[in-house]
Amino acid sequence: MIDLAKIFSAVGGRDARSAFAVPESEREHARSSRTLAQAYREFVEPHRREASASLGLPRVSTLRKESQAIRRWERWDLEQRPSEWPVEFDWNGLPIGFVTGSYVERWITDTKAADRLSRASITSTWSHLRTVFNWLRVRSKVLEETPEPAVNPTLDRLEGDGEPIALAPATWSRAELGSIYAAVGRIDADPTFVLQLQTAFVVSTCCGPRTGDLFALRFGSSVRLDDEVPHLVYMAAKTGKWHWCPLPSCAVDHLRRVGSDGPVFSRLTAPHHAVPEHSRESRVRNAAFKSVLETDGSFDVRNPRSSFWKPWQVGRATAYTRVDDVSPGAGELLCHPPHSPKRRQSNVRANYLGWQRRLHDVVLKVEQPHEFNAFA
Repeated sequence: MIDLAKIFSAVGGRDARSAFAVPESEREHARSSRTLAQAYREFVEPHRREASASLGLPRVSTLRKESQAIRRWERWDLEQRPSEWPVEFDWNGLPIGFVTGSYVERWITDTKAADRLSRASITSTWSHLRTVFNWLRVRSKVLEETPEPAVNPTLDRLEGDGEPIALAPATWSRAELGSIYAAVGRIDADPTFVLQLQTAFVVSTCCGPRTGDLFALRFGSSVRLDDEVPHLVYMAAKTGKWHWCPLPSCAVDHLRRVGSDGPVFSRLTAPHHAVPEHSRESRVRNAAFKSVLETDGSFDVRNPRSSFWKPWQVGRATAYTRVDDVSPGAGELLCHPPHSPKRRQSNVRANYLGWQRRLHDVVLKVEQPHEFNAFA
């Protein structure tokens, strides 16, 4: 939770009601003259970057995605020049005072039709755009209301069907986990690559780390196999929270086969790349895994009706569901632990009392596919 009082102090100690507000005499002009991109760069971005530098919140990664969302909107907005717009005037986009829910719906519809972004990316982009609109309404006082589309960007209408379906993350059953694991083992590739991909699949569906956190794991620092309770401990790149997850025996066996030092998945990512998940190695890994899901696993990853096109997210959702089925609430402890940002739990390796002990007991009770015990 962001402490607004600290932010107000960090930006000069101004009153909370007017810390970011545009002077009332200038608001009407701002509404009628600034596009969303212009308003963001003038009224929103400087304050949020200052708060990020002073307090660490919002996170730099959040600001980066926010700027990306604004650029996506801006590119589309520039294409919406009305035919009756005077040729002698430049078109920079629709002023924010005229942006309505129906205009946002057009952006969602056009973006889907042009196949520019996946549905998950559209949802994420609109989430960041809504944050900007809300800031302009609540903090900057430029807008009187936030435009809300009647169409939910997470919903899509199937051809021939009258009812929309939610493209929420799916999960894999225990039988499907075994089938997929075996299919990965049949990939015609270097044995080390295959072993690491199988291990990543096991860890993903047992412990549920996000994709970036999963492939950033390192022996010793985040993978502790020799402790009394073998476990993962890492800080999530997205939230800054420390995660602690006990490892079932099948995951321990796989990890021991992979190695004992350095990056765990050295063949599946590029640890020294500026953004490892944007590396060629990561793309090769994902292409190989999706190919398995589509052929041997019988999942059509290119079908827009399917959510399997982000398989590592499905692995995370599966891990959540598997432990939650054993003990309701344990899935939340696994994927969203009660650790505060920027503070590591003391004695996290040895002291697993309270919620950690509960999670340990639950994880050991989860029934694993017999294929996962190939190295037992």
